[in-house]
Amino acid sequence: MGVKRRLLSCAATMALAVASLTFVAGGSAAGDQGSAAKGPATPGDPVRSCESLMNVDLGPNTVIESAVQHAATATTPASCRVQLYTTHPPAGDEVTIWIALPTTGWNGRFLGVGGGGFTGGTPGSVVAPLGQGFAAGATDAGNPTGQAQTIGANPDLTRNWVGQENFGHRGIHEMTVNGKELVAAYYGRSQDYAYFSGCSTGGRQGMMEAQKYPDDYDGISAGAPVFNYAELAIAQLWSQIVMKEEGNVLSQCKFTAALEAGDRRVRPGG
Repeated sequence: MGVKRRLLSCAATMALAVASLTFVAGGSAAGDQGSAAKGPATPGDPVRSCESLMNVDLGPNTVIESAVQHAATATTPASCRVQLYTTHPPAGDEVTIWIALPTTGWNGRFLGVGGGGFTGGTPGSVVAPLGQGFAAGATDAGNPTGQAQTIGANPDLTRNWVGQENFGHRGIHEMTVNGKELVAAYYGRSQDYAYFSGCSTGGRQGMMEAQKYPDDYDGISAGAPVFNYAELAIAQLWSQIVMKEEGNVLSQCKFTAALEAGDRRVRPGG
């Protein structure tokens, strides 16, 4: 039950963060004051086709794999979806990045979205902010499998420092830098503000952004940041270790009964 509640809490945190940023972008009193400090937000239409973004030069170690126009849906505007990857020779690594750019209704903001667990991020995570008018970005941070054992480890289990740096901080930074470059190329101007939102692993990513790359974002929502993976791993195993040492392992039927009782308390009458 605790796990379920934490996941719901992270989802609620992300939704609240995006809603709050949308309120500011939409022209609230607070948003108007903020815009006055940096210049008024003047979102505009694209100045080039989506497909032409394939020709944008993002540097020698960055490759744009696709730039595809997507039709509008009931929840999202028409958009240009770009997929690219960065490498760091001679490591032979690959960090995949997804950028979504509204074709209409851009609010003048860029939103970087974090991941969860051992996943740096997913392409689907840009859909919700896209529906709110943001240009949005996400990345797998160099760990496409989402498995713990593939973070910073070579196939022979020796340490992969490049992979650790990609997942630890560099993947989000490069997603942000390249995302802003594509925003400028597509709309003919830079974003008015850039924000980051993440929870759990995404919260850690947000805190790393603030620490290592403070100029990347104007605002960061970092929910439930997971700072110390070593302590986290021990904490996750501690209850099993105690039960084993005490010779008193919780049976499955008692565990199920506890979960069902917890569900009834959270949802009375259920």
